[in-house]
Amino acid sequence: MAQSDTNTAKFVLLMATGSSLSAAAKKARVSRSTAHRLMKDESVRDEIMQCRRKCLDEASGKLAAVTGTAAQELSALIKHKNPQVKLRAIRLLFDSYLRISERESLERRLSVLEAKAAQ
Repeated sequence: MAQSDTNTAKFVLLMATGSSLSAAAKKARVSRSTAHRLMKDESVRDEIMQCRRKCLDEASGKLAAVTGTAAQELSALIKHKNPQVKLRAIRLLFDSYLRISERESLERRLSVLEAKAAQ
């Protein structure tokens, strides 16, 4: 791989993970003008978005792996002796449940709409 390809790949990764344009250019060892040119290139912007999606998918997988344990630990806090800890745990559980419930409802409604639109 040519050095410029390596630098571009570094720049893409840095931009995908939240670096500013200036910081990404400096760390990837590309000039600011090259960084601006890269950001005008649709294929580079697509690579950045693809990299972001991959990072989010990996993080989501890691979170999913520990969600059950986290829910059990949070549920155990409902029995805590400290009333403030209990209250916080209850609030968090209710909030989490409502968010999940809302999302499932929206997903079901969207599926129905998509099925109707496909007919």
